[in-house]
Amino acid sequence: MVISMMVSSMRKSFRDMSETVITAALMFVAIHVVVQSFQVSGMSMLPTLDSGQRLLVNKFLFASVGDGNGGRTFVFHGPERDDIVIFRSKSQSIGELVKRVVGLPGDEIDIKNGWVFVNGHREDRASGSTKPGSTTYPLTVPEDMYFVLGDNRGRSNDSREWGFVEIKDLIGRAWFSYWPLDQLKIFG
Repeated sequence: MVISMMVSSMRKSFRDMSETVITAALMFVAIHVVVQSFQVSGMSMLPTLDSGQRLLVNKFLFASVGDGNGGRTFVFHGPERDDIVIFRSKSQSIGELVKRVVGLPGDEIDIKNGWVFVNGHREDRASGSTKPGSTTYPLTVPEDMYFVLGDNRGRSNDSREWGFVEIKDLIGRAWFSYWPLDQLKIFG
């Protein structure tokens, strides 16, 4: 009788421990599917983001699937104008970058006299300091692509130099900055 009670107790303990381990493993996987940590490198996003600042990135928001025609469709929604996004660079040596979405698919982008115009409306973010780079303007953002710029337009290597960001290269949207603590910030 005593042995039977001990075996029953051990089974219950093992079951409880197994449930805890499985739950923790599922939570770990879910968090890594939804969120990624990212460290800002360089001055291209000043004054919004500083080099060394650490962000949590919402990857789930930009989940996409093939649309059957060679394009991609977002499960929830894609980037919106002014979103701060993280994406894979076309250059393998650079890795991942952070920039601000300025142009959405179908938008007309123009840069005149240091100002960025989106669909004929002047963007006020860079206060007249944007140089056109090596791109010819005006241009239209193609389907499944985005035009991105750094906030520090004088020191940013962005869509003006290497073109558009493809939907397949988007990783996620900056959710909030968590380090250093004095730069704690939530992005909308």
